Amino acid sequence: MSENKNELIAYQHVKEKKYMKALEYYQRALEDCLQKPEPESAQRDEDVAKRYISVADMQLATGKFAEAKTNYLNALRIRERLYGNSQNRQGKIAQVYIDIGLVFKKLAKYQFSIQSINHAITILEIMYITEPYHPDICLAKCVMADISQDVCKFDKAVDLLKFAYDGFTQLCGTDNHPLMCEVLETMATINADVSQYNKSISLLHSALALAQKKQTQDYVVDPDVSKLMVSIASVYLKQGKYRDADQYIKDALTKDVEIFGEDNIIYNKVYTYHTFGEIKQAFGEYAVALKSYQTALGILKETFGENGQHPEIARVLDSIALVYQNLAQYPLAHEYHKKASDLRNIIYNTEDINGVHPDVADGLDAKASTYYQQCMYSKALALYSESLSIRETVYGEGVHFSIATSYRNLAATHMKMSNFSQAYESLNKCLVILKDKVFHRFPNHSVIAETLLELSECVSAKGEYETALDYCRQAQNIYTNESLGMSNHPNYAKSFASMGSVYQGQGKLLKAAEYHTKAFKAYKKSYNGSHREIGKSLLKVAFCKVELGKTGAAMVSCMEALEYLNSAGEHMKSHPDLALAFKMIALVSLKRGEHMQATEYLAKALAIYKDVYFTEGQGSHHETASCYDLLGQVYMCNGDIQSAERYILQACSTRKELAPNQCSQLDVADSYLSKGILNFEKRKYTEAIEEYRESLKIQIEVTGNERSLAAAKLHEFIGNVYNELHSTNQALDSYKLALKVREDAYGEGAENLEIANLLYNVGCMLIKLGEFSEAYNRLTKALMLLKKFLEVGSKSSLLASTYYHIAIIGHSVEGTDETAVLKYYYKASELYLELSKTHPQLSCIFENIGLIKFTQCSYTEALKLHMESLKQKKLNCSDETANISIAKIYDNIGTTQNRLGLYKEAFEHYSKSMNIKKQVYGEEAVCADIAKSNYYLGNALERLGAANDSRMHHINALTMYRIIHEKSPNHPDLARSNYSIGIALAASEDFDQAKEFFTESLKQIKAYYGDNLKSDSSVKGWLDIFNCYMGLGVMHYKQEEYESAADWLNDALQVIEVNYGIHPDYGLVKYLLGKVNTAQQNFQKAVNLFYAAIEVLTKFYVDHPYIANCFHGIGEVCEIQTKYYEAIDHYQTSFEMNKRLGDNHHNTLLFCDSMASIHRKLHEYSKCADYLFQALCIRREIYGSGIHEEIADNLEDIGNIYLIQNNKKQADHFLARAKKMNEHLKKLQR
Repeated sequence: MSENKNELIAYQHVKEKKYMKALEYYQRALEDCLQKPEPESAQRDEDVAKRYISVADMQLATGKFAEAKTNYLNALRIRERLYGNSQNRQGKIAQVYIDIGLVFKKLAKYQFSIQSINHAITILEIMYITEPYHPDICLAKCVMADISQDVCKFDKAVDLLKFAYDGFTQLCGTDNHPLMCEVLETMATINADVSQYNKSISLLHSALALAQKKQTQDYVVDPDVSKLMVSIASVYLKQGKYRDADQYIKDALTKDVEIFGEDNIIYNKVYTYHTFGEIKQAFGEYAVALKSYQTALGILKETFGENGQHPEIARVLDSIALVYQNLAQYPLAHEYHKKASDLRNIIYNTEDINGVHPDVADGLDAKASTYYQQCMYSKALALYSESLSIRETVYGEGVHFSIATSYRNLAATHMKMSNFSQAYESLNKCLVILKDKVFHRFPNHSVIAETLLELSECVSAKGEYETALDYCRQAQNIYTNESLGMSNHPNYAKSFASMGSVYQGQGKLLKAAEYHTKAFKAYKKSYNGSHREIGKSLLKVAFCKVELGKTGAAMVSCMEALEYLNSAGEHMKSHPDLALAFKMIALVSLKRGEHMQATEYLAKALAIYKDVYFTEGQGSHHETASCYDLLGQVYMCNGDIQSAERYILQACSTRKELAPNQCSQLDVADSYLSKGILNFEKRKYTEAIEEYRESLKIQIEVTGNERSLAAAKLHEFIGNVYNELHSTNQALDSYKLALKVREDAYGEGAENLEIANLLYNVGCMLIKLGEFSEAYNRLTKALMLLKKFLEVGSKSSLLASTYYHIAIIGHSVEGTDETAVLKYYYKASELYLELSKTHPQLSCIFENIGLIKFTQCSYTEALKLHMESLKQKKLNCSDETANISIAKIYDNIGTTQNRLGLYKEAFEHYSKSMNIKKQVYGEEAVCADIAKSNYYLGNALERLGAANDSRMHHINALTMYRIIHEKSPNHPDLARSNYSIGIALAASEDFDQAKEFFTESLKQIKAYYGDNLKSDSSVKGWLDIFNCYMGLGVMHYKQEEYESAADWLNDALQVIEVNYGIHPDYGLVKYLLGKVNTAQQNFQKAVNLFYAAIEVLTKFYVDHPYIANCFHGIGEVCEIQTKYYEAIDHYQTSFEMNKRLGDNHHNTLLFCDSMASIHRKLHEYSKCADYLFQALCIRREIYGSGIHEEIADNLEDIGNIYLIQNNKKQADHFLARAKKMNEHLKKLQR
């Protein structure tokens, strides 16, 4: 009776799912039976066999598989001895073989498991030869189907289940057999395994309908109802239908309470709570998931004991570890993985198994995934490799789904380590297993789609973008297949993100942003609006926008991403994904020039990374290295090279510490790149180019792609170094190569900011080489792209610089419309001012605008611009006493002041320029810059009336030029110096000696350029000869040597005719000849020349000052001939043409003087006075409100008009002012 009592107690414990207690009482029953002092008999042996089976059943339930196997074998031996020859009792033997098959299944000895079940089926089919659908046969085939499913023999499993389903249907109808629910559920599980999710759901609902009809003696509601609801929730989870999954798992929890009671800790609830945790984890509700897993763990410990040794405990421990991994609490994740691993070592490290079991492989994968998340790739790789080895031992090479999973895991790790070839090889092996061996009848499998997306990432890294896009499209076709019902799954959203990443790699940023936005919307739909993946997808959108130059829009996306990440849960406050958002905000801030904000967000990111990753045994992480790199860039932008160097070296040190365990070779390449940038900023160009080349070498070795976008970037940086080294041709070659690589990668007609940047660089190099036409084409195309892709109002130094360099081209090419050039300069200055009120480039822009204003005779405005240029240059110059650029600006200021009659001030600025040059080159240095200063000082002194001093400076310039151009005694610099000495001598009225120097100047110019007007000399050379002839002609004209003047001007005309034909300067010489003929009183010839000049000039210009001058010349002839009203008409025509020059131009002044003269001759004194006052205002604008001889003459003319009008008071006033100014001028000249 004692054994019966023990069995009753055990049975009660089984009902309560207290298997450890049940095992204890079944073992007592077995011991009692074995020790019972009764003679051996068949009944006693059967009782012993039964008790062996009862004990084995509980050992199987509690994870004691080896002991279970032993006890099943004991029972088998007894029953084979008892019933071996009894045909009718063979069923008892078959049942034990089934039990043994189940144990071998648990032990992952699938070959033995299949043999045992097959043996059982054979026994049963012989035993029930007349009943092919006997329930025992159907049950055995159900068990065989389950094992076939485990080894991925899905076709066989389906056939076996179909047999069982038909059998149960024949026996009892479709809804009466108690095992029909189990058959339907297994069929549903198989369909889920092959991604036939909709069919799986349909089968589960059929099973659920059956279960809900059933009643049992123990429960009001059948436990299968709860179990099936959990299964339905699991399939919905795989489909990404989280709301449906959530609803069914909650219903299952409610049913569990109905079935087992709320406080009853019972094993059946484990499955429900574990699935509930999986669903909540997928939702990102990690706290809820953790609580659910811990509840499941508590039930398991209650069931199997506090130190229970059951595989399900290990599985739940790994699930808890995964939650901590998602929370980035890696020490806790490792702690739970270790507990799971230790437990599996106890369970599976037996003589029969020796650690070779799928559960062990799963545990290794789980542990490896944490190392992977921590970027400890070498550790992860070792564990994944060990897992693969176990699975190949268990299942045989390449014939199981989990082996494909191992290859995927290995590939992902190789990808992170930049081992793209190994990754590609592993993924291809995976795909062959999945497509050709495991799911050959199910090509639309979700895991195949996931593998295709991983292949896309792999080939994209190698630059095979079209192949990558094709893989993405194949994956999308699978996800949208109706049989899967996965259009709401996050992986479908991931397929959009993958396509976005491929387009991003190609540089097609608009496309990339479009697909990342699609991913964002799909993630929102999947997760019902709250998950960190939503925020991460927005960060990818932000990155595309910032690369497109749309920094404002990028910052909006960043902040929106931040909201999603923060809303994902309290745990996000110290999560790496939040750090990623902070880093992206810092990058956008850096691009926007908001350096303080960039530093602030990088500090936040670093704090999270250090909190998460800087644990015992790990003090570095590649993300911290990237933050240090960004900080270095921020400090470089601020000009703090010392701090920049500290952070960049810290980044390099971090990567060195990580490699090769946690750092890919591409990260190492990044270190070389960062050091290259640093050395570039430190002007250590040789070191910079070495670092860039080493980075390029690694990039090519790793990716196997010489023409990747990363390679293009490095070619561009190498070009930057050559540019700084003034190796313009090499810089141009590097920029062109970078441009070609990018255009090849992006495809025909590609347009983006990177292309714009390289077009700009190429254009700048072409400017340096004087290839202005091609440079203009490149820069205008760059400008078009910048306008297209930069957001309105964005602060872009590249845009400003492009406008600036287009203006430089216009400034450098003769004949360019100065209005257009000024438009580009003004736009550049406007953009630079938005970037910084003290931007270094502003000085150059103001200087160049000043030069243009000078040529337009707007001298006062030109002087203001040169002064502003000087101010800006000083703000950006640490030592203004030794800066040649400042000396050049002083020269420009002096030249402008010279024109304004501010000769003393001009002399002072020329002197400052000379002092700087001597400081830079040395007091006794002989160089072109100092020679030029002597030349300028000589001109200023000549205007100040110091003719002798002027001559001495020009002689100094000539002496230096003779040394500089020792091998070129006829250099134009020498000719111009001789010419200037001649001017100084002429100012001293030493005309004979002056003519000698003029003659020597002309001789040198002719000797330098050649005297044959039909030779092939350069355009510049002929222009120098032409200018010399024309200048000498004008000089003789001023000396009233009209015949000589005409000769020189005719020589100039011949130069133009022979070399250029009809040319604007041809018209200019005709005009000057007209002036000479006017002076010679050849009035008709003069008028004819003026009209001839107009005919030529109108071929090139519309309303040009040259044309206006011709009409003015005709007016002068008419005035001399007393044709006053005709003269007024011609003067008026000239004035209308000159209006575009502005109210204060010399030509407007000439018009006012001429009109005053005519009205005086016509005795129209009021009108005369009006024009004289207008002339006075213009002169004051041109020469300032100070003292100038022309202003004095103007005042005297006004006074004389008042005298004629008998207005003595006003006359005396103006004549006195004129006299006082003339006296002051004489003092200045002295």
